[in-house]
Amino acid sequence: MQRYFGVLAAIAAFAMWGSLPIYWKQVAMVPALEVLCHRTAWSLLVTAIIVFSLGRWREVMAEMKRGGNIKILLSSALLLAANWLLYIWAVNSGYIIEASLGYFINPLINIGCGCLFFGERLRRGQILALFIASCAVIYLTVYYGRFPWIAITLAFSFAAYAVVHKKTTVSAVNALFIETVMLFLPAVAYIAWLQYTGVGSFLLHGRATTLFLVGAGVATTIPLLCFGYAAHNLRLATLGIFQYIAPSLSLVIGIFLYGEDFPAQRMVGFCLIWLAILLYMGESFYQRNKQNKALGHGE
Repeated sequence: MQRYFGVLAAIAAFAMWGSLPIYWKQVAMVPALEVLCHRTAWSLLVTAIIVFSLGRWREVMAEMKRGGNIKILLSSALLLAANWLLYIWAVNSGYIIEASLGYFINPLINIGCGCLFFGERLRRGQILALFIASCAVIYLTVYYGRFPWIAITLAFSFAAYAVVHKKTTVSAVNALFIETVMLFLPAVAYIAWLQYTGVGSFLLHGRATTLFLVGAGVATTIPLLCFGYAAHNLRLATLGIFQYIAPSLSLVIGIFLYGEDFPAQRMVGFCLIWLAILLYMGESFYQRNKQNKALGHGE
């Protein structure tokens, strides 16, 4: 049952992340670092409400006193902040395609980390699926025409976040609360300094922009909670395949909502990726049904 809910949580997380370009376009006039600080500050408020409503305050306090957890969560908090900042900067600077490529590469890095750090093994059908996905990513990288440093950095930073997050025993809600606590003071200090010097965007660009900055806490927290739950209950290899949902959904939004250019050459790479996803999922369902039949026969 936990694995079933883990699958649902993974789908929800990546579907919400894939839709975020629509949200961030509403605050495109705000500098990336300032958006990051608002994401952090308002995320703490949202997670604090969740922690209190679930009655986990004492549990969180106990976990914050454990030195091992704090070191792990500080690392994951810094990795998460770096990933957020680079992604926001990339979108605001016109590198949306390269940022999207990063999230196509990231699942492959996740799968490699799963094999390297957690001893996860892949079956032949899964290896074939990953080979096809790797070819697609290489094709898209070559098609891009230069070394995609933004994509590579986004891919590795989020894979490292997943690995670190998986090594802690802290629950998804508690971990996110502690991570945002660690980032909260620097974020609020920077926002306060911007407002004091008169260059802050809060209340400057109208009510709508201000509400979107405040709402960044919800838009950030909910998918991260889903991702954290999925990371604890699914293999990184499985999680990596589901992660293709986010950049694929962003692709659909870019084409049909914002009319971005999508030539036939790029379509080839995306079709290969979807083929790999279908092959991986089909092989997994086949193996599961095979095991269920074997268990039924044994009874």
